[in-house]
Amino acid sequence: CRFWTDAGWEGVEFELSANYMARDLADWGIETTFLGRLVSFKSINNKLSSAMVDDGCFMEMFEYADFRGDARIIRGDVRNFADIGFNDVTSSLKCHCSHGHQEPFMYLADPQVH
Repeated sequence: CRFWTDAGWEGVEFELSANYMARDLADWGIETTFLGRLVSFKSINNKLSSAMVDDGCFMEMFEYADFRGDARIIRGDVRNFADIGFNDVTSSLKCHCSHGHQEPFMYLADPQVH
């Protein structure tokens, strides 16, 4: 599962391996270093805007950390999360695939599938 900070698969790209999860996107981001020292860290929390999901996979995106709050499930490519009412909202996510390492995961009772 690959996702970007801007619509149209632009901006900074991140990838989540098959059957893994990001519990809190506040811990994910862009580090700037100078002479080996961390100068700045810009979190991608609430900054995701597009994604590409491989065949045989789907991605669960959640409004809050720890897989809580409003959620969306996407299969395939989504050029603009605004189209599914979830632009700059995601704080945690899971990538599920029928191949690769198998992690246990929960299903949403009533997810909105896109």
